[in-house]
Amino acid sequence: MVSSGELVLNVKDFGAKGDGVTDDTAAIQAAIYALGYAGGVLYFPKGIYLISDTLNVGNGTASAVSTQNAITLQGAGAANTGAAVYDGGFGTMIRYIGSTEKPMIHVRGPINAPRILDISLDGNMMASIGVRATNALGFKYRPCAIRDTTQIGILMDSWPSMTVSGTKNNMSCDIADGWINLGNSPYAVCIKLSGDIDGGDTNMSRLHNLHLLYSGTNGRALLLGFCDSNLFDTINCYRQGADNGSAYSVIFDGTEQVGYPAQNTFINFSATSDDVAVYGTIGDNIFYNYQTGDGGAVPDHPNLRGVTQDGHHFGSFDFANLKSSNDLETTGSGNGLIVKTPDGTKRYRIYVSNAGALSAQLL
Repeated sequence: MVSSGELVLNVKDFGAKGDGVTDDTAAIQAAIYALGYAGGVLYFPKGIYLISDTLNVGNGTASAVSTQNAITLQGAGAANTGAAVYDGGFGTMIRYIGSTEKPMIHVRGPINAPRILDISLDGNMMASIGVRATNALGFKYRPCAIRDTTQIGILMDSWPSMTVSGTKNNMSCDIADGWINLGNSPYAVCIKLSGDIDGGDTNMSRLHNLHLLYSGTNGRALLLGFCDSNLFDTINCYRQGADNGSAYSVIFDGTEQVGYPAQNTFINFSATSDDVAVYGTIGDNIFYNYQTGDGGAVPDHPNLRGVTQDGHHFGSFDFANLKSSNDLETTGSGNGLIVKTPDGTKRYRIYVSNAGALSAQLL
């Protein structure tokens, strides 16, 4: 979408070829800078644009806000699948060919309203990160389409030791309607949300309708660190290859900042067989309609609570006015109602036995 009066530039007018042969890094970067302080739309016609270095969107640092804002990189359509080799037949792709591992695109804040629309990113097993958004307010990437980066698909973080005052968090961001395919990248993370005590955390953002493919060798679909109050809506996490024992659909990492991640909400979340891991001390996070049909294990941590698709609760809940046997319909092989000490230790279980009787068990 182009607003009335908005500046629109064509990347090919700056010498970019999009032919899958020419290194277009310098031409694309020059076009981004040409948008000026008020921003605008940089249009990429259909093609494969090769880059050998990071494309910087905005010029913010830990000590200065970006003098460019409202920059939109607009393609002619992103791929709708993480499979197959891109042949230029369905839109715009940016492919990394650099000799050293670097992010493909770095959104450098503090910056307002940067957007990437209808563009696929191919890390080519050379780029470290697809998109790094640092202190980006209102960042949007739709439809999300990233493959074959070596470390992270999307990293949302903040500058360390930041001295800029005012609003500076990654906040009100929107990542939606697509996929990240890092199934060939051991140890890689599809999406990481993080922050810094000075630069602020990642919060109040929405990740929606995403298919995240990660490696069975220490891969992760989501890694949540210093972040809070984000919405994860309709997220499917799928592992490629056998699990080596250290692949996780989600890691809640409380070692970045004690008490975080916190207050994140997951709706219609599904994963294939891998556990959810918790490191350090985290805050409360909740799941609604947690899907177990794909084999994903139900989280087992007092600060991860929710309800599965078939109505079973997990985590620590305070049930007021527990009245009917329907609230304890779990059979003897299930959890039932678990009573825990403040440190999370399981002490007592009340459940309906396989024979139909109400039973209690000291754990």
